Amino acid sequence: RDQSAQDAGRYGFCLDISRLEGIVRSGRAANGYAILLTNDHLYWNPPPKAGNNDAEFVLHEDWEITGTLAWSPRAGAGTTKDREEPIEIRSLYTARWRKYSNPAGTGSARFRYLLLHVKPRDC
Repeated sequence: RDQSAQDAGRYGFCLDISRLEGIVRSGRAANGYAILLTNDHLYWNPPPKAGNNDAEFVLHEDWEITGTLAWSPRAGAGTTKDREEPIEIRSLYTARWRKYSNPAGTGSARFRYLLLHVKPRDC
């Protein structure tokens, strides 16, 4: 909670999708699944303003994840350190967040997950 590194988290998840596509495409796996579990609403809600440094990595509800994803030219060196390379997503994935749990019964404890299925015919 409150990690304040959603941009790096989104980049990492998109990188995982790209890696899974490569594994499935090579035949080393029949299918792949990328799963993101969080209680941070900043992942599933749209960003409050357009033009963020990580605009191409957003994962909010109904967002389509595809193509070449890169940081904004305004992104700082601290943000992009060890994450400089653009990510290529060959298929099209639509973010559909699902409820997971709400152990404390409050909004801040509500967990959701995003599950994306990487299929051989798609990548």
